[in-house]
Amino acid sequence: MLPTKTLFVVFLAVLLPVTAVSFVAALNAEDVTAFPFGTSARGSESGVLGDVGAAIITVEANEVPLEEVPVNAVMVELPINENYRDLYPNEARLATFLHDKGLDDMHIAAIIGVFKRESGNGDYDINPGAVEDNYVGHGMAQWSFERWSGANYGRPEQGLKYYAQDAGRNWEDLDIQLNYLWGEMVGEGLAVDYVYVQYDHAGFIATTSLDEAVNYFLSEFMHCCGAHVDDRLDFAESVYAKIRNT
Repeated sequence: MLPTKTLFVVFLAVLLPVTAVSFVAALNAEDVTAFPFGTSARGSESGVLGDVGAAIITVEANEVPLEEVPVNAVMVELPINENYRDLYPNEARLATFLHDKGLDDMHIAAIIGVFKRESGNGDYDINPGAVEDNYVGHGMAQWSFERWSGANYGRPEQGLKYYAQDAGRNWEDLDIQLNYLWGEMVGEGLAVDYVYVQYDHAGFIATTSLDEAVNYFLSEFMHCCGAHVDDRLDFAESVYAKIRNT
């Protein structure tokens, strides 16, 4: 099994015409395995790699300065943390991502609970491919308006839509949405140049109960204070119970 902190860095040859070796040299990574462009890579640990015509490089997380990774690289942290094995697959990937960013389980459960009401179609897995009936909201968080496509709001090339395009990936890609989410939450990472809204992440982390965390994230990050809050809290409590019982 791959170490928890191992990353796959994937970038399409047509979008980044450099060799895998030169990219490795630019990162100055110590522990690197590189596959040439056109390599067919498959693995049960990743679940995301196929005949992608891409360069695939595994490096230790602490060896890769984010500012040196091109925007059209998608970083996928593997494997899923064992603490989240009882969650739905996309929830487990989101939980692992946030855990690796330093969030505790209560705050992770709060975020998942909020998103389950957005894209989970009830108490089911969050859906990165969800589209609102009126075509306004997109993705697991139902990003909309400026946060989906800034071009219509005087912010050209900002929003999840344009980050995905420049990364050479579909906006429905969960890894794209994880990077975008983190950019909005803390103003850092691969998608930071594309984010429109940032909230007070320190204020969220300062919450001390699941109820408080859900309400804070709903109000300050989602900007929909009070919308179906009981459902979101129920989902968060269910997720938190699964994590604690693992």
